[in-house]
Amino acid sequence: MNLSVKSRILLLGTLPLIIALWFMGLVIVDDFQLMRSLKQMEPATRLNTYIASYIHEVQKERGATGVFLSSEGKKFQSELNQQRHLTDKTWQELEQFISDHDITENNVFNQQTEQAIALAREIPALRQRLIHYPLLLKMPWVNTQIIIKSGWNSPKKQQS
Repeated sequence: MNLSVKSRILLLGTLPLIIALWFMGLVIVDDFQLMRSLKQMEPATRLNTYIASYIHEVQKERGATGVFLSSEGKKFQSELNQQRHLTDKTWQELEQFISDHDITENNVFNQQTEQAIALAREIPALRQRLIHYPLLLKMPWVNTQIIIKSGWNSPKKQQS
């Protein structure tokens, strides 16, 4: 095989070029697969952001409710109402996102999500019960104070 110098140079230059193109093709295919995977993860990532925001607002409402209850309904009423509004707003955003996106690929995920949604939908009923809670909480203590003031007998006095 008697190749000219031009043919030898062309052959020596073509082989590395073919190998480089092969590896570039592999890298491009891997990048497209990664891009497809990331695109599939985007809704889950956004859902996680909505969930985190909702949990944060629920925790803030929980704190405001604690202050409201500990003051027997005398303090933090307006702050609690504002926080409830924020909680409701983030819940609506989360619920809208869930209804707009198909998040039914994973059975365990679906069970957890359905359970969380059911619990979140109970919050308005819990709030209604909490409106009267300070008064209900106070009544047994008031009754206890009345008993004490009216001459409650301690066990030692009763034994005498």
